[in-house]
Amino acid sequence: MSKEKGKAYSHILKYTSLFGSIQMLNLMVGLIRNKLVAVILGPVGMGLASLFNSTIQLLCNTVNLGTPMSGVREVAAAHERGDKNELIRAISAVRVITAVAAVVGTLLCVLLARQLDMWTFSWGDHSLHFMLLAPAVGMTVIAAGEMAILKGIKRLRALARISVYQVFAVLFISVPLYYVWQQAAIVPVIILVALSQLVLVIWMSYRLFPPFSRVDGKLPIKRLLKLGSAFIVSGVMASGADFLIRTYINNVSNEDVGLFNAGFMLMNMYAGMVFASMEADYFPRLSSKIESNSRAASLVSVSRQVEVTLLLTTPMLVALMVMMPIVMPVLYSSEFDPVIDMVQLALIGMYFRSAYLPVEYIALASAHSRIYLVQESVSAVLLAVLVIMGYWQWGLIGAGGGIVVAYLLELLFVLFLTYNKFGYVLSSESTKIFLIQLFIGIMACGIVNFTTGWIYWIGGMVCVAVSVIYSMMKMRSAGKRN
Repeated sequence: MSKEKGKAYSHILKYTSLFGSIQMLNLMVGLIRNKLVAVILGPVGMGLASLFNSTIQLLCNTVNLGTPMSGVREVAAAHERGDKNELIRAISAVRVITAVAAVVGTLLCVLLARQLDMWTFSWGDHSLHFMLLAPAVGMTVIAAGEMAILKGIKRLRALARISVYQVFAVLFISVPLYYVWQQAAIVPVIILVALSQLVLVIWMSYRLFPPFSRVDGKLPIKRLLKLGSAFIVSGVMASGADFLIRTYINNVSNEDVGLFNAGFMLMNMYAGMVFASMEADYFPRLSSKIESNSRAASLVSVSRQVEVTLLLTTPMLVALMVMMPIVMPVLYSSEFDPVIDMVQLALIGMYFRSAYLPVEYIALASAHSRIYLVQESVSAVLLAVLVIMGYWQWGLIGAGGGIVVAYLLELLFVLFLTYNKFGYVLSSESTKIFLIQLFIGIMACGIVNFTTGWIYWIGGMVCVAVSVIYSMMKMRSAGKRN
C-alpha cells in the first residue's frame, strides 16, 4: 500500500471510529430499550409499532422532495467553495423546501388516514391513529432537512452528540409509557420521539445558522428539486418496499411481522455502526472531491471506503451469526427465537450490502439523479419481490433467503451500472478482501445451520477469530504505511 492509501485508511478509520463508538453507545442503550419493549409489547405489539413507523417513513419520503440527500450535496458543494453567501442560500433553500414539505405531509396524513388504514391493516380501524400521527410526519421532515445541513457543513461532532442525546431520549420516553399503557402508548411514543429529535436537531443547527437570516441572491431551489426528484421516487420506492413486505407478512401473520421486524433490525444494527459514518462523512467528502473535479481521486476514495467498510463490518457479521442463539433471547425474549434461522441466513446478504453501498454513492455525489434513481429503484423492487416470494414459499427462513439474493443481485447490478456510467471498477484489493471475508461468512453460515453442540461453537468461534485477525492484519498493515 502507498502512503496515500495509508492516509486514506487513517481518515476513514478516524471518523468511522467516531461514529462507530457513538453507534456502539446507541446500540447498548438501544439493546436495553429493545429488551424492555419486547418483553412489554411482545411480537404483536412490536409488529404494530413497526407498521406505524414504516407508514410514517413512507409519507416522509414521499413529501420531502429528496432534500435529506440532495440538500447534503448542495450544502457540501457550497461549503467546499468557501462562499459564505452561497452557503446561506443553499441552507435557506433546504429550509424553505422542508417547511413546505412538512405542512403537506402533515395534511396528507390526516386526509389519507382512512386509506392508510385500509392499505396497512386487515383488522380493526386505525384511522384515528394515523390522524394523531400527522404531526410526527411534519416534525420528521423538518428534522431531516436540518440534519442534511449539519452533514453538508461537516459538523460531525454535532451529529454525534445529537445521536447520543436522541437514543437516551427514546429510552426515557418509550419504556415508561409502554410499561404503563402498553400498546395504547405506541402512537404517543412515536409523536414524542419525533418531537425530541426535532428539538435536538434545531438546537444544534439554529445556533450555527439562525433561521430567517438575510439572503442575497436567488435560492437554488430549482436545482435542489431537480436532483431531489430522483430521491423522491427512490425514497418512496424504498419505503414502499419496506411497507409492502411488512403489510404482506402482517396479512398472513401479525405475529410474524413482529418477528421479521426484530430480525431485520438486529441484522442491520451492527453494520449500521459503520454505515452511519458513510452518510455523515464519506458522502459529503466524496461530493466535495467530485465538485472540485478530482474524478480519479474520488474513485480511489470509493475503493478505500469499500475496503474499510468490509474490514470493519464482516467480523461483526460472522460474530453475530454465531452468537445469535444467545443474542436473540437476551436482547428480546424467547418468543423471538423463531426468527434466529432467518437472521443467520440473511447476514450473508449484509456482506454484499457492505460492498455495494459505498459504490452507490458515486451517482449520488455526482448529481446523476437518473442513475441514482435507477439503482435505488432496482434495489427496492428486488428486495420487495424476493422477500415476499421467499416468505410465501418458506416462511421467515425464505424471507432471509430473499434478502440474500436481493442484495447479491443489487451488488452485481450496481457494479455493472457504475462501470458503464463512471468507469468505476472494484479494486483488486477490495475484491480480495470481499472474497476472503465472504468465504469465512459462508463457512460460518454452514456451521451454524448444519451442526450442533461443541462442533457448532468451536467451528463458529474459529470463523470469528479468523475474520477478526484478517481484518486487524489488513488495517495494521495500512496504518504502518501512514
